[in-house]
Amino acid sequence: MRKPNVFLLYICLSTTICALPLHTGVAQDAQRSLIKGSVDYIKTVLDSQILFKHGEFEKAESLLTSIVAANPNHLESWNMLGLIYLKRLNYALAENAFLRVIDIDPGFLPAYQGLASAEEALGKFDNALKNYLFFTNNFKGEKNDFVMFRIAELYTRFGKYYDAVPYYKELALNTASPFYPQASFYLKNINENMAQYQNRRKVINSVRHIVPQQNNCMPSAMASALIFWGEPVTVNELMPYLMDTQNGGFIIDMIDYARELGYRAILYKGTINDIIHWLDLEIPVIVTQVITSVDGTPITHLRTICGYDLVKESLYSSDSYQIPFYTFFPAWNKANNAMSVILPSHKSGLISENILKDLEYVARADRFYAQENYEKAYQYYVEAEIENDMNIDAQLGQAKSLLKLNRTDEAVVMLSSIVENNPSQQEAFFLLGVVHFNRQNRAKAFEYLKKCVEVDSKLIPEAHNFLGYLYIEKGEYTEGIEEFHRSLSLKPDFLYPHYNLARTYARLGNVNQSITHLKICLDEGVITMPEVLEDSFFDTIKNTPAFKNLEPKEEK
Repeated sequence: MRKPNVFLLYICLSTTICALPLHTGVAQDAQRSLIKGSVDYIKTVLDSQILFKHGEFEKAESLLTSIVAANPNHLESWNMLGLIYLKRLNYALAENAFLRVIDIDPGFLPAYQGLASAEEALGKFDNALKNYLFFTNNFKGEKNDFVMFRIAELYTRFGKYYDAVPYYKELALNTASPFYPQASFYLKNINENMAQYQNRRKVINSVRHIVPQQNNCMPSAMASALIFWGEPVTVNELMPYLMDTQNGGFIIDMIDYARELGYRAILYKGTINDIIHWLDLEIPVIVTQVITSVDGTPITHLRTICGYDLVKESLYSSDSYQIPFYTFFPAWNKANNAMSVILPSHKSGLISENILKDLEYVARADRFYAQENYEKAYQYYVEAEIENDMNIDAQLGQAKSLLKLNRTDEAVVMLSSIVENNPSQQEAFFLLGVVHFNRQNRAKAFEYLKKCVEVDSKLIPEAHNFLGYLYIEKGEYTEGIEEFHRSLSLKPDFLYPHYNLARTYARLGNVNQSITHLKICLDEGVITMPEVLEDSFFDTIKNTPAFKNLEPKEEK
């Protein structure tokens, strides 16, 4: 994960912090009552700026938090908080702080730079590029080398080399720039590639598109590759080998079955140059992407790539779709740039022995994990990390397997290491929260679950359900109800929030709302009436006619 660059901190510092006389009485009590306009308030603002300027970020953060609590529209304090969060690698909080600055003053340009840096670290590359561009296009002062380099790298990431070149070129012309060596190197590589691929367009016309059946893309992608090599297969023939009725399909099944048929098959993390390399050899490539369904659910999708056009900056899939780089790369990046190649045995020599196998190990581990063979899953996740110690999926998989094997202490150590080194790893925060919840350590559970939803509030509905439960335990009913509803908005068929809402509304004496949610749970079998009768939360409504009408039909 990219750490915030010192230039980012410098630019924002120079914009927001003026030369201030040193104040001797630095406030120690960050929680004191602050009244806007009072001497104490002004002194606290000055103290926080001095502490920030001198790098005492922990003390500054305490004061700044008090300032924005007293005055939620204090722009400079929000901006400094954002910079401190960047420094501490807490990118989700940094993002929220800079968004608050922009909400207060959309014209405050340094916030866009800070926001872009946080978004890039969180993997929100489209948003990051947009905000870097907004900053550089509107900033009237001297050009910012750091921002220019980030824009160039993001364009390169998206395969938009023509857009990246002007930024690299400007940096490469300035030998005094700290980015001169990197920019010169990238510019040389891109120019060589552009010269090599100038006006290049390649399409393998003999790759057939096989229409997926029942929205199962993997059998059709594999059939397309095998038919290309002359293997007479159909999707129906492949389905039993590739699609598990309980768990869906796993990419490793496709790799294994291709090998069973005598082919050389590989699964690895690739680049756009890898795709071009195979296509130039007249070999189609199966790529894995994570796309969003109509209802907002992330879906893993496989498609066969059979061509490229570097002038139009596009790829071509077997279904004749032209896929622009700017839409292809974000979905491919979410799938860890996974790509598969299937070759007949006589072409197996084309595969380099230096290709890392960590993605294949993770894919195999995922398969064992789904089959509840957690020992085997753990072993392959370990193999994946040995192959590539930067593979977060391998580390997270080990922790999840350890939890399933009741080796909880080992799992906690691993999860703690993950979040320390990768503060945007949401699932690790969630798992730590659940572990501490089960251990009755409610304070720790709340801390980790809050961090989980701060990274992204829309990905793990279960986190909101746990948070709601913890709020209710503390007697904070409004906050708890809000969290339960957030959980349901993300996962409408999630039944546990309904039961928690039924309990909460019963405690508050809201009979109608309680009965509405309780009836859903009873109808779906998530709870039985005897269990409800034992729950003290329902004591306040047990004697109401509406509650008594919920008695099971067979008992009437």
